Amino acid sequence: ELVYNEGRPNLLITYPGTSPTATMGLVGSHMDVVPANPENWDRDPFELTVEGDRMYGRGTTDCLGHVGMITLLFQALAVQNPVLKRSIVA
Repeated sequence: ELVYNEGRPNLLITYPGTSPTATMGLVGSHMDVVPANPENWDRDPFELTVEGDRMYGRGTTDCLGHVGMITLLFQALAVQNPVLKRSIVA
């Protein structure tokens, strides 16, 4: 389901459970990044820069791990097709 808020489309994925009122939600992942004007950065935002134990660059601390985890979870649900009481929504 594509849920649209002005200027920000969102994808809502639901694996249906058997109970109409029981839900488990997964929150906190996104795939967008903020605009980056290189003139406002101390380092090139479009190139990963590693200095010691720090990384600099646009999206270096983003939520792509969560996106990957949710993708693998829903892929496994689709393949195994378990019957669950709670719906899983992400």
